[in-house]
Amino acid sequence: MVIRDFHIAKREEDIGYYAGFVGSSFMIGKALTSGLWGVVADHYGRKPVILSGNISVLVTAGFLSNFDSDNWQ
Repeated sequence: MVIRDFHIAKREEDIGYYAGFVGSSFMIGKALTSGLWGVVADHYGRKPVILSGNISVLVTAGFLSNFDSDNWQ
């Protein structure tokens, strides 16, 4: 929906192709930062790191939900 709504794909058939980039970019970011999160968890503890991760996901999802064109998505 986001790829179509932001007119990233020029054709309807290309939406799946670009959706693959979105999914893979999440995994690449996760792989690149997992070592850093491990060091932070060793220093501050596991629970604060999990809590900060959950809060950041909630804030990001709340921010991105402002771009929805349809509230029932």
